[in-house]
Formats: sequence, structure tokens, C-alpha cells
Amino acid sequence: MNADNFQKWTSEMLLLNLSERNVVVLNNASYHRMQRNKHPTKYSVKKEMINWLEYNNVEFCENMRKCGEKIYRIDEILKLHGHDIIRLLGELDAIELTWAKARRLVCESNVKGDFNRAKLEDVTRRAISCVTKQDWEGYCLHVQKIEEHYWETDGHMEEAIDSFIMCAESSSDSSDSSEDISSSESQFANPLSDIECPMHT
Repeated sequence: MNADNFQKWTSEMLLLNLSERNVVVLNNASYHRMQRNKHPTKYSVKKEMINWLEYNNVEFCENMRKCGEKIYRIDEILKLHGHDIIRLLGELDAIELTWAKARRLVCESNVKGDFNRAKLEDVTRRAISCVTKQDWEGYCLHVQKIEEHYWETDGHMEEAIDSFIMCAESSSDSSDSSEDISSSESQFANPLSDIECPMHT
């Protein structure tokens, strides 16, 4: 599989079998991420960056460093037909766990290292068929737990930040009020040297 084949399959097969509006879930396989009009990266030479900016009619000056948003070819094709796209993080992709089991089974079958294409295809099909419904349910539950952990951690982070901000504001308010008290009390305070002490008269 490569980007051109995946784009062809998407246009000629996938889109013809989708209903009016869907959410298409993609992982981060390289052939899912082929960019249209790919912008230069920090590793590009200066001439490549200038050529890209000029080609796209983007105003620039010599000290500019960052490039624009990534635009994926597959995303454009799907959006053009009214579909939405969600891209999964590796940890939240249950399919990766399926492939991991299949790859392990294929590797375990290659004990003699004498695979030809026909044997490889046969072993691969058998390995994929060994991924059961129970396996898939377990992979989905595993991913769900990771997602819940992310949500929980994110909530703790928000609470910690809010608490920190409230403490900082409270500290600032109390500091201001203590300064006000100190300044108001100071007008009533006189040095001891200015007061006659009856014991020394």
C-alpha cells in the first residue's frame, strides 16, 4: 500500500460505498498522511522555503521560520464528498493491537525462514483469522481505559491550574489588604522617643 494506491481506492471504492454523510476514522499510517502542496519543514533549505512561499503567494520576510497548516490529500477528497475525518493517536487505535497480534503469529510461523510469497499470504490470512471477536472487544476496552485515563488526568490538570490561580489571587488580595492596614495604622503610631515616659520624669 502507498499513498497513490490508497487515494485511488478511496476515490474508486470507499466513496462509492459510503452513504450520504459519515465520519471516517483514519490512523497515522504514512499513506493516510500524504500532503497536498507539502510545505517545507525546518530541515528544508532556505531556497525551498522561499520557492514554496512564492508559489503560494505568501508574503514573507527573511526572519520568518514557521510554515502553514498541513493539508492531507485524503482529507480533502473525503470532505469534498461531505464526510468528516477523525485521526487517532497510536495509543487510541485498537486496530494497531489487532495488527500486532497478526504480526506476532506470522513471525512465530516463520521458524525456518523459508517463506515464499504464497506461503506468506497463507500464513498472513490464517493469522488475521485468529483475531477473534473477544480479542477485538478486549482491544476496544483497553483503548477505552486509556482514553478515560486521559480525560481524568486532563480534569486533574484543570483543577490544579484553577486552584493555583485562586491561591495566587487570594495571596495577592491579602497582601494588598495587609499593605492597606499597615499604611492606615502607621498614621497612629508614634516613635517611643516622642512619648514622655512617666517613669523617667
